[in-house]
Amino acid sequence: MILFGKFGSKKLRDLDFSSLIPAVEVAHDHGGNAGDVVLLVPRFRDPIFGRLIQPRLPAHKQYIKIPLDCRGSFIWALIDGKRSILDLSRDFSEEFPEDSEQASKRISAYLHRMYENRFIRFVNLD
Repeated sequence: MILFGKFGSKKLRDLDFSSLIPAVEVAHDHGGNAGDVVLLVPRFRDPIFGRLIQPRLPAHKQYIKIPLDCRGSFIWALIDGKRSILDLSRDFSEEFPEDSEQASKRISAYLHRMYENRFIRFVNLD
């Protein structure tokens, strides 16, 4: 299966998504519900502002908090820089059998958004 089709970035266009290996780029915390994940994205990610302003912000303003739903949290917990997207799809289908038909499409779209927002990177593209 082709990753992201004609709408994906040039770097990712026409790649076989099953062979890519995602790795986490931002910190995370656990949400209110058991198993939920909240991404902690630095407010300033720019090299200059990140070094000058980010450390001077109060602790509660240093990060933008992005809560993930149960499916997103499940995938996020599996991203370790060693498992391929095919492995993630398989595990997702086992955990959520009701979504198994569209698992690869959903995970592809989810990881594409995560990659574009620089929340993850693909180890074998570096």
